[in-house]
Amino acid sequence: MLSKTDYVTFLKHPAWFWLRKNNPDLIPKPNKNTQLIIDEGRLFESQAEAIFENAIHLDRDDYANINEWAIETKNLIDQQVGTILQAAFVHGDYLCIADVISLTDEGYVLTEIKATTSPDNEHYHDLSFQKIVIENNDIPITKCQVLHANSEYIRHGEIKIDELTKITDVTDKINKVIVRTSESMKEAVRVMNLDEMPNDSLRYVGLGAAKDWRPIFKKLHPEIKDYSIYDLASNKGRGMDKLIGELEDADIELIVDIPETFKLQQHQKDQVHVTRLDHPIVDKEALSEFLDEVTFPIYFLDYESINRILPPFDNTWPYQQVVFQHSIHILQEDGSLTHEEYLHDTNTNPSPNLIESLEGTIGKTGTIIVWNQTFEKSRHSEFAKLYPAKAAFFENLNDRVIDLEVPFKRRVYQERRFKGRSSIKKVMPVLCPKLSYKTLGIQEGGTASRSWYEAIIDESRTDKETVLANLLEYCGLDTYAMVALYNELKKIV
Repeated sequence: MLSKTDYVTFLKHPAWFWLRKNNPDLIPKPNKNTQLIIDEGRLFESQAEAIFENAIHLDRDDYANINEWAIETKNLIDQQVGTILQAAFVHGDYLCIADVISLTDEGYVLTEIKATTSPDNEHYHDLSFQKIVIENNDIPITKCQVLHANSEYIRHGEIKIDELTKITDVTDKINKVIVRTSESMKEAVRVMNLDEMPNDSLRYVGLGAAKDWRPIFKKLHPEIKDYSIYDLASNKGRGMDKLIGELEDADIELIVDIPETFKLQQHQKDQVHVTRLDHPIVDKEALSEFLDEVTFPIYFLDYESINRILPPFDNTWPYQQVVFQHSIHILQEDGSLTHEEYLHDTNTNPSPNLIESLEGTIGKTGTIIVWNQTFEKSRHSEFAKLYPAKAAFFENLNDRVIDLEVPFKRRVYQERRFKGRSSIKKVMPVLCPKLSYKTLGIQEGGTASRSWYEAIIDESRTDKETVLANLLEYCGLDTYAMVALYNELKKIV
């Protein structure tokens, strides 16, 4: 049978859906970082159900007995029960488990609970599918809505679930989407019953799922060579599906084989050009102008944070990036380098202690170098809002920030091995090959966030001290890598 999750997966990519139904072993299992997000989303959804007072919860998880589940649901609806949680409906090849269905004076209201801060396109398709299945059971749905987290909620004391959540009416959105849903549902059933997987090209990705489909696609195609068309940087402002399709139709496999007459955006043209070379392309004049903006002492700054839908502390909100660690390397004009760091190690809001550490480390003058300034500057603005007495300090920090990613993002420095990207994980191995994250206990930000959460917040880790040591090592390399990259850029000019 086709569930609402199946249907949304079909819209993301028909081949992904086919694998889910016919060969799920080829779909990578969620890693620990993703699983933590999934688990917290489920926790949010279960807590949000408490808003519906006097509701009957059909607490089942046995899809083998879905017909019994659906019969139980129908009996409750025949009895005009006010609200049912996890109600089951079957129609032909389709089934849906509705998060909430409620009887009002105007008719039935369908509510989807989502661990997000607003409804999105995926939710509209999900609800459209449900509405069709339910209405084919002679139950008219007069209103569709999404219950989600309230981004304006700030925790003070125990979490108040009625204030943490917000309901948005999406009926009009559903009515626009639903006109195409029935045909899409029929197509999904057809694909589900195919003997062979449909075309798995990236051109058929939907709902903005290219990032999630790429790892599966590459697993299905181990023969794909490095610097293939699938390594081409994304289009800015529009999807890649059309472009990938055109390249495939032209039998172009490698970036270097893309002809100059092919319609690409400028950053992609630059990537094609540099991929054909065996040396980097550097605009030394522009690079020199960028570096001339830097004044000593230089503070190389990096934060690590958690962002959870359930605010973990007072003065935090859903999905706020709560900073729990900083690393700062300080470079003086004479070349001397020192390192300061702070890592919060108790289950309390890290902000007051972290701010105190920043004030004690960063002087009133000198450049603050970061990588991807949007993140750090946003945290400073949040600190200024939450702690007005510190607003002047953080405004001063933001005025002094220079983003070391800029020369790479603006293609002042280009190199084929960057593959059109500008993250520090792409740039550092090329310019500073002796430095590596691969030997560290923690090698990327998602694991850093999860590890701190497990060791400090839910205390599920028995190796707390090892986690803290790994975090210090990881965040320290982030800032030392910026020092090394800055020095490499200075050598070039």
